[in-house]
Amino acid sequence: MRSASFISSTNVVRSLTSGRRFLAALKEAKGPQPEPEMNIGILIEYSKKELKDELKLFAEQLISDVKSPLQDATGIPWSFDITDPSQLATDKARRPSDFLDDTSLRMAEGPYDMMLVITDVALATVRNRVDAGFISTVARIAMISTRKLVTTGRKQPMLSLNDESVRYNAATLLLHLVGEIVGLSNTNKGVLKLCPHTSSYQIARRFLLSHKQRRTS
Repeated sequence: MRSASFISSTNVVRSLTSGRRFLAALKEAKGPQPEPEMNIGILIEYSKKELKDELKLFAEQLISDVKSPLQDATGIPWSFDITDPSQLATDKARRPSDFLDDTSLRMAEGPYDMMLVITDVALATVRNRVDAGFISTVARIAMISTRKLVTTGRKQPMLSLNDESVRYNAATLLLHLVGEIVGLSNTNKGVLKLCPHTSSYQIARRFLLSHKQRRTS
């Protein structure tokens, strides 16, 4: 979250002895302080031109699904900005580190508190383990691969991005990744068991609210 910079006010209030006057003068010297909020930049990395608009619609739906649960759980506004999409040279699998330079630059230009990469290519580790999502807590970057979300099994047809189960799993995955980055997620992976019969909003809201209560208890 963005923190405000404070102007030293020691000289301004040193001569004041009244506690109430001191606090009033201190507040005035600091100036108006912005309300805390989270600003998320979204970078769409697509492999084929025909997937560009489809991924953008997917991102917009994902924002709609997670925004309210995040705001309810944290008590602050969350804003999402879809930046200019970028086309990849091929549809080959990428490592999460391949996106760090571009996302770090866009985060600084935003400026954003966090970046989310949405791509249609597979995401794989150095050991070639493919997963639907990865994070860098240090860089505050989350990554989601729709390739993994739409794949149902070997020799099985892929799901569409607007399929209800894909939408649910994407929202649940993103909330889990965001929770890891901002410190709301601190339990085992079984907490987020995917279930196509439950609303993504309901499960995500329960998940985040439960962690909010743990942090404040």
